Amino acid sequence: MNSKLSPLFRILGDRYAFAILEQACDSSGNRFCDFEDTIPGISTRTLTKRLNQLVESGLLTRCRYAEKPPRVEYCLTKKGREFQSLIKGMARWSAQHLPATSTPQRTSRKIAKHS
Repeated sequence: MNSKLSPLFRILGDRYAFAILEQACDSSGNRFCDFEDTIPGISTRTLTKRLNQLVESGLLTRCRYAEKPPRVEYCLTKKGREFQSLIKGMARWSAQHLPATSTPQRTSRKIAKHS
């Protein structure tokens, strides 16, 4: 069975996609490093892929500025701005009804030597 929401969840179902959109809603323009700094645990490769997917889906636009060094920002498109109230509503609902979880920290495991 195909839900009317299936296309939406194909976009938002990817790990970090929602976090990227939420960050984009909180400011008018985000540079790549802004996303890296505010989204814990995201790799450069994954961030690049998710940003490209969100640009292709029409929710974000990539704005290039003719400066030296070159500057690129990601901004919500008209379609993305229309989606903004839903994102903020979902975040509000989540904060009220779901337990807060912390991002698991990586732990290094030391392998004990047996003599």
